[in-house]
Amino acid sequence: MKNWDTTYAELNELLELTISLSTQCGQIAMSHYQQSFVYDESLVTQVELASFEFINSELKKYFPKSNIFGQNYHPDDTPPKEDDYVWVIDALDGTSAYSSSVPIWSISMALFISGKPAVGVVNMPATEETYYSIYNHKAFLNGEELQVTDCSGEDNDSTMLTYSRFHQKYTVDYPGKLRSFGSTAAHLAYLARGTVSAVLIDNVHLWDIAAGAIILQSAGGEIHYLDGNRVDFGELLRGEPISDTMLATPKGIYPAIAHYIHSF
Repeated sequence: MKNWDTTYAELNELLELTISLSTQCGQIAMSHYQQSFVYDESLVTQVELASFEFINSELKKYFPKSNIFGQNYHPDDTPPKEDDYVWVIDALDGTSAYSSSVPIWSISMALFISGKPAVGVVNMPATEETYYSIYNHKAFLNGEELQVTDCSGEDNDSTMLTYSRFHQKYTVDYPGKLRSFGSTAAHLAYLARGTVSAVLIDNVHLWDIAAGAIILQSAGGEIHYLDGNRVDFGELLRGEPISDTMLATPKGIYPAIAHYIHSF
């Protein structure tokens, strides 16, 4: 099946499958959750591999010739060839939070068809939240439609989410609050639902951001590099490196947020 001969009904079936697989994967992760309150690398590795192998085996049943790209598959960050179906998967995003029994972690799954984004799912089992979208259609959280905030994000009550070590590279004089929860996929989901005004992203791979970006786009957001260029996820799938820090915002307010961020 080639995109974009793929119908909306077919895309919806693919979305339902993706939600189902992410939910089952979440059940695997939850069965080991809260076994530790400090970072335990062996636990994280065990859960991440078990989750990924489950998704991999299930997808091969439905799509034997599809390709999978994720931390446990193509770990050198070299994407697979541009097949009809490429699944971009992070089987456990937010490993430190997961291991420490902090509930902000997720299973992130995106599907690209013929090099173009198709569906995205970010499942957060510990908080019972599932974010999902067919690309450029509506985005949802547990059946409720999502929309990014309609404010400029420049007041004292607004929030920008950052990656954990941004202070080693940037100074930020943003007038609102700065927070980091440790899961890039969750950060993008929170932006898509209008909870926060912007997300600063760095030190990531495609599997960290693909599903969240699809959901965000459908909810009225966009992602730029800090030089102002839009992020092209098709190019990233074809092997272009993630070369710079990214800033995710609602459409139209990127310049207003970007001027608060200054590199050393």
